[in-house]
Amino acid sequence: MMSRRITSKESSSRGQAHVETIRRSASKEKKVHGQHSLFGGSATRKLLVARYYLERKSRSLLLIALCLAVLVLLMTGKTLDEAATIPFSSFLLLRNKEPSVIQRIDFTFHKPRTLEISSDLLDTINNITSLRDPILGYNTNDTIEVSPAHEKFKEHLENSKRYNRWQRDPIRTEECEPMHPWQETLFPSCLDFHAMDLQKDLRAITDGGYNSVFRITDIDGSHHIMKILKYGDTKHTDRNFDRVRRDSLVMERATGSPYVMDIYGYCGFSQVVPVGRHGDLNGILRGYYDQLSQGQKLEIATQVAQALADVHDLDGDGISSMSHGDFASKQYILIDGRFKLNDFNRGRFIRWNPTLNEPCPYTIEKNGDKFRAPEEYKHVPQTAAIDVWALGSVFVQIVTGHGIWNNYDSEEAQHYIVEGIRYPMDRSSTDPIDQVLYKAIDMCQVYEAKDRPKAGEVLEYLKAEAKRLDVEWDKPFGE
Repeated sequence: MMSRRITSKESSSRGQAHVETIRRSASKEKKVHGQHSLFGGSATRKLLVARYYLERKSRSLLLIALCLAVLVLLMTGKTLDEAATIPFSSFLLLRNKEPSVIQRIDFTFHKPRTLEISSDLLDTINNITSLRDPILGYNTNDTIEVSPAHEKFKEHLENSKRYNRWQRDPIRTEECEPMHPWQETLFPSCLDFHAMDLQKDLRAITDGGYNSVFRITDIDGSHHIMKILKYGDTKHTDRNFDRVRRDSLVMERATGSPYVMDIYGYCGFSQVVPVGRHGDLNGILRGYYDQLSQGQKLEIATQVAQALADVHDLDGDGISSMSHGDFASKQYILIDGRFKLNDFNRGRFIRWNPTLNEPCPYTIEKNGDKFRAPEEYKHVPQTAAIDVWALGSVFVQIVTGHGIWNNYDSEEAQHYIVEGIRYPMDRSSTDPIDQVLYKAIDMCQVYEAKDRPKAGEVLEYLKAEAKRLDVEWDKPFGE
């Protein structure tokens, strides 16, 4: 009869079956003889012996597997003590100059602080270069060895739009630095988010361009809004992480203003803010324009200007450190009788040029719609003055009840704006409040950005006219 070798798996199975047979025999023996001692019968002793040999065989197999793993490591020339942990800032520089070292990295999630690579991959790299941490922004002692042969390749990557597509805009460059230290900070309150019972306290409301919106219930039964970056449609990248950071930070800095949205919590891509039960200003002007009195129009215009003036002077020095970048009536939510400005994630923190002793301009590539300033459609350097032009577009909607350039397509309207052609609005009304708003529009929509007044100057004009016309603009709207 031919014999065959029994595999370790079969041997283990047979051993277990043998143990089970002995166990049943021992059980019967106890019942017959009334033996309850652990070592009471011969069958029990057989059971213990069989279990001992089975466990010894399992330990032997585990030891063999461990030896094989160590052998593989030795054959590849990598030992456990050769693993090198490098800071993430150094990894960025390494990836730029030595892209062959790490081939695959998924940047669709927030960046890790450290990455582990094998030290033998660094043997051929010979220059020491330090790098400012790209996330925290301050100096560190982090260094990494990089190859000078890849300097040209690094420059190509740095100038590539595709490479920078998902990275945040640098706040520090050779010419510019943050205007204020707070522009580099964030104040997360993640423990509050983690304590929520999402199964019973969360209710889906709607989806926006960037966020999914939920209603949450507080412990006292009150409701708030939680905004979370939309899953699937919006990428969870470093660039979008910084958008949410800026948005949250501006609301935190403007806590003292009753005309800027409050923030109750922030963590990662999520925020908790108050509930706006009456919708936004755009919806109110479109749906209830005929029911608004002239005094209410001036109230709205003054509240809108107050909010922008507060955001443009967060530090009380009269210098704008923030540009909203998407200023429109849809960004105002009516809460407790006041129109509150929100949605700062498209905005930019204004930086400072210490050499020229002046603010640094910036550019945003994609500028749609019809309410924006000429410099936005010309794609030339921009400042916070773009918001003042857009403030004039909101005033047009308050006067007319419809958006500016409403009968023109976007391409045609943008062409007229770039050419310096103003919106052909009917100005035949002799009503004193309409006349005030006409002048406010003219103040805002000056073609050259450097000649436009600040938002605070427009506000002071409206407040003076409201006082002259006996309009109480700062009372809760609708009372």
